[in-house]
Amino acid sequence: MANSRIRLQPLATFLNPNREVYVGWDEGLQTYYAQVFDGRDAQGEDRLTVDVGNSLGDVTYPGGVITALRSYAEITDDLGELLNVSRVSTTPTYTDLRPDSRRYQQEQHLQSELNRLYRPDGFVTTLTRDDVAPLLGEHGWASSGIKATETGHTETYRRGEQELTIAWTWPDQDYDTERMLSPIHLDGQRHGVDKREELSSLLAEGSPDPQILTPGSEERVDELLTGIFTDDEAQNHDRRLDTGPDESWFDDPPSDDEGFHSGLGT
Repeated sequence: MANSRIRLQPLATFLNPNREVYVGWDEGLQTYYAQVFDGRDAQGEDRLTVDVGNSLGDVTYPGGVITALRSYAEITDDLGELLNVSRVSTTPTYTDLRPDSRRYQQEQHLQSELNRLYRPDGFVTTLTRDDVAPLLGEHGWASSGIKATETGHTETYRRGEQELTIAWTWPDQDYDTERMLSPIHLDGQRHGVDKREELSSLLAEGSPDPQILTPGSEERVDELLTGIFTDDEAQNHDRRLDTGPDESWFDDPPSDDEGFHSGLGT
C-alpha cells in the first residue's frame, strides 16, 4: 500500500476563492484523512479549516472522511470507491477532481474517448457493414442467426462445421453507421480485429483445401495425366487409384473401358 491524495472541487468558491480540499489515505498513519485549506494567514502559514485523520488509525473507512467534507466540497458518487482503490494501491496516487485543472480535463477527455470506443461486447472498430459483408461472402460464411444486445446485436455465421460470431453496435451519437466490435469469436476463440486485411485473413483461415478436386480441377488433372502417360499407363494409374488399400491391382484383367479419367472424382 502507499499514500494517496485526491483533490476535490470546493463549494462556494466565490466566498473562499483560495480554498483547497484534499482527501486520501496516509500509509504511515494507517488512516484516511481529509483536509480543507483556506489560503494562508498573516504569517504565511496554511489556514487549516478541517484536519481529520491526523493520528494513527484515526479513520479506517471512507465514509468517515467523506462526511467531514460534505459542507466543503463536491462529493462525487464514486469517491468512496476511489478511496478504497487508492488505499490498496502499491504506488502513490494523485487524482484531481477539480474541473478547472488541466489534469482533470485530460482525465475526462480520456474517459470520454474510452466511453466512445468501448461497448459491453468489445471495442468499436473502423469496420462497417459495407466492409465486412463482402468478406463473409467471399470466404463462404453464411448467416445463421442474430441476437439483440444492450447496445447493438450479435450475428452468427457458419461455414461447414465452423462457427463465427460478430458483435455490432447500432448507429448512435458517435457513429452514423453500424460498426463491428472487436474481438470476434471464431470456433470458440477470441480474435482482436481492427483492419479489413486482418479480418479477411482471419475469415480465410481454415477455408476448404484448395487441393480438393472440383469438376473443373478434375478435368485439368485428366488432361495432365493423358499428356504424361500412354493409354495403358494411364489406365493402370487409374486402376491403381481406384483400388482399395487391401486389394492388389497387379492381377486385374485389362480394363475394357476405353475412356480415361483421373479416378479422383465421382
